[in-house]
Amino acid sequence: VNRVEALKFILEGTNKDLVISGKLPFKDVNGKGKVWYDKYVLTGFQGGIVAGYLDLTFRPINTVSKVEFIKMLLTALDVPLETNLTEDVYSDVAKDSWPAPYVKYVKDKRLIDTYGNNFNPSQGMTREAVAKLIYRTIMLRISGADQYTPNMSVSVDKSNLFFGINS
Repeated sequence: VNRVEALKFILEGTNKDLVISGKLPFKDVNGKGKVWYDKYVLTGFQGGIVAGYLDLTFRPINTVSKVEFIKMLLTALDVPLETNLTEDVYSDVAKDSWPAPYVKYVKDKRLIDTYGNNFNPSQGMTREAVAKLIYRTIMLRISGADQYTPNMSVSVDKSNLFFGINS
């Protein structure tokens, strides 16, 4: 999954209102509606979900990494994060690294499958992994549970309320 596809999945999956026009600081995405993903990048940027890279690029077709995707998803859902970490989250995610609060959240909430002591933060996300993480995060949010469990269920009324659907 590339970065704009990931952003589209998140914004559509969380039922965000899309921004149709605006200005972007990126050299490689201008936001003028000339490509299909302009509205997603505009919405993500204006909503603080994405910021791009230090060289003022967004790199829309780069594969989205685990930590980029997790940051986008949790930011889009306004998930509160613990920021004063006292120990490394995984052997490859230091407590003082920028993704540590995001990775700790998905670890503590059992939202992502990991094996062993490594998280592999720069690993690319597949469509399956993206779908699972969006589903699990939304299910956790709607249910109000402390951690995701595979047998978790929520009522239709709670789902409709989350997605803004009138029954």
